Amino acid sequence: MIQGTVVRNPAFGRFALAFGLSTAAGVFLGLIGPFGSYLNDTAPTRIAYSVGVFWIATLLYGVAVPAAARWASGTRIPLWVWGPAVIAIVAIPVAAVSRVAALSLWPFVARVGLLEWYGQSLTISVASLVGALLVRRAFARSGTVPVGVPAIPADRIGLDVLCLQMEDHYVRVHTPRGSDLVLMPMAQAIAAMAGREGLRVHRSWWVARDAVEAVVPVGRQWKLRLKGGLEAPVSRTNTARLREAGWL
Repeated sequence: MIQGTVVRNPAFGRFALAFGLSTAAGVFLGLIGPFGSYLNDTAPTRIAYSVGVFWIATLLYGVAVPAAARWASGTRIPLWVWGPAVIAIVAIPVAAVSRVAALSLWPFVARVGLLEWYGQSLTISVASLVGALLVRRAFARSGTVPVGVPAIPADRIGLDVLCLQMEDHYVRVHTPRGSDLVLMPMAQAIAAMAGREGLRVHRSWWVARDAVEAVVPVGRQWKLRLKGGLEAPVSRTNTARLREAGWL
């Protein structure tokens, strides 16, 4: 049986945590005034500007990064390839918004070149994203539920699991009754399935053997059609192992 913290609305929890961190970061940068901005106006004005920019950046990165991650998981593009590219691209509108806002408050910042402004925005974005990732990993390892995420006991999730689906630091447990998100590592969730016959068919998917209703070819790859209409992708690296096990 999977024992973990089940969360009903992880998206809300992630955004609550993200906006909490962005607010704290905005207050901090507004106080210290990086790149000489401590000379701009008063601390409250700088804080309001920084928090506003961080909120906009949180929205942009909060939409772009998960979308890119979902796309990359299906194309097998590694994180070190798509991650920096997405950060660099999203930093462009972040830099544009922050510059327009800054010029409306402090016209003299026009002396800072566009390339330099973008470099400053990119530096702050990278530092903020790394910090947020470390905080979220700390939550995941400790099993602590992020702020704003209600928790319920996980004892209603039994061994009738159809498949496990990794979603960021969570595992979505699919059963005939529906699905729940559990805050735990994928490896730990798979270990809890020791009593079931199943295989990890993809980096983000573990499937129970008796849940498979059909094997569907998709180009040179495969998908497993499961009970309840679910479909699990089979990665190329796992294809040979599934053939040996008689799944394909």
